[in-house]
Amino acid sequence: MPKAERGTPKDIANRAKSKGLQKLKFYCQMCQKQCRDANGMKCHETSEGHLRQMRIFSENSGGIVDTFSKDFEDYFLDSLKRRHGVKRVRANLVYNELIADKHHVHMNSTMWSSLTVFVQYLGKKGICIVDESERGWFVQYIERDVVKLAKAATTKEREIKEREEEERSQRRMQKSMLEASRAAEEEGGWGEKEATKLGERKEGERVEIGIKGGGGGGGGGEAEQGLKRKCAFDDDDEEDNDNDNDNDNDNDNDNDNDNEEENNRNSNGNSKVSALDSIMNANKHRSAVEEQEKQKKKPKKEKEKEKEKEKEKEKEKEKEKEKEKEKEKEKEKEKKKEKEKSKIKKHWLHVGIVVKVVSKDVGKLHYKSKGVVVEVVDRFAAKVTMISDESVVILLDQDDLRTVVGKVGEKVKIVNGEGRGKVAILEEIRVEEFVCRLKLVEGAGGVLDGVEYEHFSKLHV
Repeated sequence: MPKAERGTPKDIANRAKSKGLQKLKFYCQMCQKQCRDANGMKCHETSEGHLRQMRIFSENSGGIVDTFSKDFEDYFLDSLKRRHGVKRVRANLVYNELIADKHHVHMNSTMWSSLTVFVQYLGKKGICIVDESERGWFVQYIERDVVKLAKAATTKEREIKEREEEERSQRRMQKSMLEASRAAEEEGGWGEKEATKLGERKEGERVEIGIKGGGGGGGGGEAEQGLKRKCAFDDDDEEDNDNDNDNDNDNDNDNDNDNEEENNRNSNGNSKVSALDSIMNANKHRSAVEEQEKQKKKPKKEKEKEKEKEKEKEKEKEKEKEKEKEKEKEKEKEKKKEKEKSKIKKHWLHVGIVVKVVSKDVGKLHYKSKGVVVEVVDRFAAKVTMISDESVVILLDQDDLRTVVGKVGEKVKIVNGEGRGKVAILEEIRVEEFVCRLKLVEGAGGVLDGVEYEHFSKLHV
């Protein structure tokens, strides 16, 4: 049937139907062709272009499936990282966001049969943190970008320093408040001062302030000295007016008046100094009393400060000891990991273990079937007898095989890591962590905890 001309009602209807998402089972990944229904898919499968693509696929099926799987994984992780960052989200939500693109890489063209298997693969490889709940599988991306990790570390250090500085300032304030309250209690508490009224006086009335002198020689106050000085000047003026013609008398009177003025000045100066001295002596006496009281209070405050310092030093020592213990624990963990890594070898095949075939090259009949390793060839390959048909023996590389966990209570063989080559009993399976606990049968026995799925396999009975 010829294709409808552009602009005709049939063409418009066809384009409207092809918009948006269609059913995934009617999508051909090799041709990147979306069909609308089963009839369209059937017609497409019989077309020359599809048959040509399938011939190409048959020549290198494993490589093409690996390419599609790698593309799907990259698109999934890119969507998870860009839209959700390192948040914990449902895997189904991320998958729905991924398939919103019409020409995305479909999961039915990858090595994973379902989203659950793909999520478990991400957790096993350590790409994401995965966990299962009532709502389904959840994923959380593990950030490995060096720049982002360094930035996050610096921000975290800055927040910790700011928090510590705020705590130190609060401790200082509390300490100063405690010291002030103690000092006030020792002095007799916080005295409440009451306001007093000023003395009432009438309008026009003068306020007089009298200062008494305390000097030696029994000199009078400033008022008396002022009067004396005034009288002395008055007498001098009268004598000058009366005896203008007598030069000798004038000289004698002038000398006498000068002597009197000097005496009066000396007496006036002595009275001023004695008043200041009395005030200064009173201030000195008050300051000496205050210093004595401070010296009495000093030992108590110093003892309290020393006690507080000792307590702070003890706390710091305890913190340092805790930090040292944590460092020692971390070092021990690192040493254990290094020992385990040194025991892990690249080849893991052993005779008598049950393995699972994960290579599609063996055909649909034996794909994902279980078999028993009969013979190990060159450490990295093995002859496997299929359990479903013991007459079939296939030579496979270890990359095409996977270990089989088995059930709790069954015998297993440790194929890698600590206890390699030993037989053990499977005691516990922790699905969330992808590890198990094994009890050794041979020798003195013992328990190995946290053994990964890849490091042991079920024994064939």
